[in-house]
Amino acid sequence: NPDSILLITVNGNVDKRLKVVQEIKKAGRMIEFPTLNYRDNQMIYERMNEFLKKRGQRAKTKVFDYLTLVAGYNLGFLYNELDKLSSYCLGKEEIELEDAEKIISRGNLTIIFELTDAILEKDGEKSIDAFRALVREGEAEQKILIIIYKEIRDLIMVQELANRGLGSGEIAKEAGLHPFVAGKYYRMRRKFSPDQLLKALEILLSVDI
Repeated sequence: NPDSILLITVNGNVDKRLKVVQEIKKAGRMIEFPTLNYRDNQMIYERMNEFLKKRGQRAKTKVFDYLTLVAGYNLGFLYNELDKLSSYCLGKEEIELEDAEKIISRGNLTIIFELTDAILEKDGEKSIDAFRALVREGEAEQKILIIIYKEIRDLIMVQELANRGLGSGEIAKEAGLHPFVAGKYYRMRRKFSPDQLLKALEILLSVDI
């Protein structure tokens, strides 16, 4: 029917090699809406800036970095958290990172931050306390190992890229890291030698086995 428009929606990935997909592409248009991630930060930050501007407020990039790190890239949840933060800072022109850290819900993410920060600070006692707290909260030990492994691996990447002369922002793009995380690793990169980090990976592999 030339007067009708048929709209087919699919959640998840579509195999573009399938014949039916090829036929749909020939007959009409195929539009993808990929999940947002850190590469969309500029667009998301512009929207958040506009939202705050209407309320007579502003915030630095590190506040937005923290928001997307904690709230993720679900725009609905991100909007709710920003609205909550803005209301909390009512009457204050510039929202600080400390404000966001006080008001944004983090759940188990708080303990994960405590664990990874304690490891970066080489604080064994705090690391073990955070590990046990995560286990008590129901996190699988295997998953916690993966979190630690990823931190060590990312720190190695940051070290390598920093040695090539890249700054924190460039490293975030090159390594595919969230800007907040890349900045933290960039500041802490000299606390460990490359040999120490490789040894840490060997230990994690041994524990995993």
